[in-house]
Amino acid sequence: MKPKLFFSFFLFFTTLLFGGGRLLAIAPNDTLWANWNIIPDEINFSPDDSIISVAYNTGYETVSLFNTISGNLLRSYDGLSYHKFTPNGQYLVGKLDSHIVVVRTESMTKFRDYQTGLGWISYTDIGYDGSKIFGTRGDSIGYSVWDFNTGQRIEDVMVDSCTGCIENSIYQTAVADSLNILFIQYKKVYQKQPAYRSENKFFAFDMTTKQKKYDMENCALIFSKDKKRLYLSKDSIYYRLDVATGNIIDTILIAKPADIAISNDEKYLVLSMSYPSKLEVWNLLTKAKEYTYTDYDNIFFSHTALSNNSKYIACKNPFLVMYKTPWLPTILKDPDGNNPSIIYPNPGNSEITFEFSIIKSGKSKISITDLKGEIIYDFGEQYYDKGKFSRQINTGSLQTGEYFLKME
Repeated sequence: MKPKLFFSFFLFFTTLLFGGGRLLAIAPNDTLWANWNIIPDEINFSPDDSIISVAYNTGYETVSLFNTISGNLLRSYDGLSYHKFTPNGQYLVGKLDSHIVVVRTESMTKFRDYQTGLGWISYTDIGYDGSKIFGTRGDSIGYSVWDFNTGQRIEDVMVDSCTGCIENSIYQTAVADSLNILFIQYKKVYQKQPAYRSENKFFAFDMTTKQKKYDMENCALIFSKDKKRLYLSKDSIYYRLDVATGNIIDTILIAKPADIAISNDEKYLVLSMSYPSKLEVWNLLTKAKEYTYTDYDNIFFSHTALSNNSKYIACKNPFLVMYKTPWLPTILKDPDGNNPSIIYPNPGNSEITFEFSIIKSGKSKISITDLKGEIIYDFGEQYYDKGKFSRQINTGSLQTGEYFLKME
C-alpha cells in the first residue's frame, strides 16, 4: 500500500533549479505577488514583517500598507514621504514639507505633527529605541532632534556651512544614536556656468562633540541591524565599515548597484541593478555571488527591501513586486495540509536535501522530471515505515534549468 503523502502535478510538484556553477537564475514562480498599479518610491517592512509600507506618487505622495503575503491593500495615508516604521511597528515617521509627521499604522491617521520652524525637512530617522526623532534640514546642512513621546524639540545643530556654494541638498540621513553618530549624504554646487562644479560626499558627525568624525565620497549606504557596522558601495567595490571608527573591515568586488539591502544576520547582501535588469544576492561569509533574479521584460530593479526574517524581497521592477528569497527551504504539505516536506537549498546546486514525513508505512517512489514531463532521474520504489526521513539527492550533472521533484 502506498503512503498517504502524495505530490500531484498541480499542487505538489516542487520547482527546483540546478546548475553546474554557483550562479543560479531564479524561476518566475519565486514571485509571490505583483501590483501593476504601483510604481514605488520607497519600500519598508514592518518589524514583524506582516505588512510593507510603500510610498508612491499619486500627484501627492501617498503611503499605503500592504499585506506581505497576499499583497492586499490594507490602508493608505496621503502626504508622507521618506518614512520609516518605529521599532514597535505602531507608527510611521516621515516628512511633509517643513514638518515631521507621525502616523498610526493601525488606522493610518495622524498621531503628531512636529513643527520645525527651521525650514524644509530633507530626511528623517528614528533612534534605535524609538525615543527620539532626527530630521535633517534642506535649507542648510544641519539637523534637529525631537523627543518622540512629548513632541518637544531637543536641539538644533548646524553641521556644515555652504560657504562659497550657490546651492546645497541632502540625499540621505541615518543615525546610530547608540554611538551618538549621525550620517549625512550631501551635495554642494559651487558653479553651474561656464563649467559645472560640485562636491558630493557623506560624512559621520559626532553628536556629542559636535564635530565631524570622518567622511567619504558619495556612495550608497545601509546599516547593520544594531547600527554598529555600515555597508556601502562606491563604483564597483563594496565596503563594510566599523561605525564607531570609520575603519574598513573588509571589501569585495561587485557590480555597481542602484540600491542595496542587508539581512539582519549580515549573511546576505541584496543588490538591485538597473542595466542589465537584475537582483544579485551575495553571501557575505563566502564573498561569493549565489543567486540572480532576472526579468528581461521590465526596465530595472531598484528600491530594494529585504524582510527582517530574510524570507521576502520587495522591490521596484518597475512596479511593486514581492519575491520569495531563494536560500530558505521550500516547504510542501500533503493534500490534507499536514506532514510538511522540505526541499533545500532551492535553487539547488550539486546536491539537495529532501525531508519528508510518512504517516502510513508502504512503498513510494521519488523521481525528477524536466518541464516536458520527461523523467531525468528515477530513484525507484522503496519501502518506508511511518516516520520522518531525509534523503540527499546528487544533482551535479543537471544543467541549469527548471525541474520538478515528484513523490508518489
